Amino acid sequence: MVYEPREDSFLLRDKLLEQFKGKKIGVSVDIGTGSGIIALALSSFSEKIFACDIDAEAVKAAKQKLDSANAGNVNVFKSDLFKEFPGVKADLIVFNPPYLPLGEDDYYDESLHGGRKGVEVTVEFLEQAKEFLSENGVVFFVASSTADIPFLERKLKELKYRFEVIGKKHFFFEDILIYKARLS
Repeated sequence: MVYEPREDSFLLRDKLLEQFKGKKIGVSVDIGTGSGIIALALSSFSEKIFACDIDAEAVKAAKQKLDSANAGNVNVFKSDLFKEFPGVKADLIVFNPPYLPLGEDDYYDESLHGGRKGVEVTVEFLEQAKEFLSENGVVFFVASSTADIPFLERKLKELKYRFEVIGKKHFFFEDILIYKARLS
């Protein structure tokens, strides 16, 4: 299933464009690219982009969107987080993960649920991302106030990330948070 852009995707995109306005960077990575909206934004300031998604339909949709936008600097492929990634070092890694906590009565949807706490997929991403970050690389990711944010922030500290929330917007029943993190 292709995750169509919603408020979280637009907030992440806008924060990225704000943070990198007037800058050029080398390699960017978009994990969980979905429709390709973030990869398209990255193409405006990155020399090379690697965009992946666990869902084959999402990969197909992202390729079509990026091809029609003439974003030739984006390589789109299927991967579960970094499992199929080439051995690159990225200056920027972006992830809009599934971040809703899975309730007792919920039917699991991999595009929405990030685990019981809502952040298990994000923590797994952060563990793997360390191997792919360049020396001064930075990670941007989305989280929800409905998830276990104290647990997420403890894990960030344990994994030796310095982090800050650079964006926050209230939607319906939650706050969407945009994190920026670097290795200490």
